[in-house]
Amino acid sequence: MKNERSEQVKLAAYGQWDMILQNLCGLSDKETIPTKSGMPCPNCGGHDRYEFKSADDGYHMCRGCGAGDGFCMVMKLLSCSFPDAVKRVEQLLGLTPETSYMETEVLRRNHQSALQAKAVAQEERVRSQYEQAKQAAHRLMQGAAPANPDHPYLVSKQLPPFDLLQDQGNLLIPLFDENHNLVNIERIAPDGRKRGLKGGLRRGVYHRFGEPSWTVLIAEGWASAASIYLSEDCACRVYAAMGKSNLEAVCQVAARQNPESRFVVVADNDTHLPDNPGVHQALAAAYGIGAGLIIPVMESQTGGVDASDIYTSRRDIT
Repeated sequence: MKNERSEQVKLAAYGQWDMILQNLCGLSDKETIPTKSGMPCPNCGGHDRYEFKSADDGYHMCRGCGAGDGFCMVMKLLSCSFPDAVKRVEQLLGLTPETSYMETEVLRRNHQSALQAKAVAQEERVRSQYEQAKQAAHRLMQGAAPANPDHPYLVSKQLPPFDLLQDQGNLLIPLFDENHNLVNIERIAPDGRKRGLKGGLRRGVYHRFGEPSWTVLIAEGWASAASIYLSEDCACRVYAAMGKSNLEAVCQVAARQNPESRFVVVADNDTHLPDNPGVHQALAAAYGIGAGLIIPVMESQTGGVDASDIYTSRRDIT
């Protein structure tokens, strides 16, 4: 009978584990969005190790404390047994021991319909935000001037401005989607702070250097990609993923855009951070497209190391 009841509660909970975990365990929206990856785990902490996979059954993965369904997360976060987790979910959903399977199915379908309507509305909002940011990006680029070679960020990285533009004190890094349409901009302030446009598309967008080539390299940030491009005498194609969490998506885009090329991912070696997320994300991205992997190392460097650090150190020597 107990197994039958747990299956009934599981049926009622199907498709609404994002709501359940938010209300029962205090998880945030970001911690229960299936598209978010590489987050701190709400149970064991740690950096860049947790991913919520599905609101259908609450399935999640963590490199620290393991994977499981929604009941497993409730048990971990509330330190309770499985029967207790079932009871808490049952109470949250307004079920009673007298609730029949037929009534449970009706409840589940009603909840599912409401969730689907909510998801459609959210998709519309996101698309609207993407479009607004895209339009803002075009306006910014049209009204901007060529970047000043003496911009503090360029000077600190010992890089030329290439074809970048500048809006007042901010460098403008144009970001493109897979069809190479301008969809977003990363603004770099003189002190190095970086900001995208509010609501702009981030996943799968890139900045790209060079023409098609046999070797294609993918790096995390604009400065690293620019440094690699110059180090290779501008004779290759280099992608900047504009963030470690975007490396996998950009690698897939690069592979589709350059089907005859070989690929190399150049990691940020985040030795100063727990679990070295730069190397972890780069390794996963490289594995996804069968690419090589380069991990920068500098004996004299006490913090993290990226391709930009290697480039500036060699220029300092010369």
